[in-house]
Amino acid sequence: MDVFLICYDIIKDQCKGTNYHKVMEYLSTGKVIVSNNITTYHERPDLVTMISDRSSNRDLPTLFKKVIENLEEYNSSALQKSRREFAAENTYQKQIERIE
Repeated sequence: MDVFLICYDIIKDQCKGTNYHKVMEYLSTGKVIVSNNITTYHERPDLVTMISDRSSNRDLPTLFKKVIENLEEYNSSALQKSRREFAAENTYQKQIERIE
């Protein structure tokens, strides 16, 4: 798998377009994630490549095409490492340790 796609309808989805477990699972692979807008990650384009519009996914096909056409850049070793490290620092065990 070279690209993961998250495409929730923000209006219809009961979680309003977020699935944090799925995002973490995808991040752990290091591969690029193309997604609807997920506000939690809007300041981390190195982690999740997303459209800017929070209310519509109309720009998602264009973004997906851009990523596919530039896959080497989006799946560079440095970006994959950054994604995997972020996921490793945010495991359930690490979160429990922070809470304790």
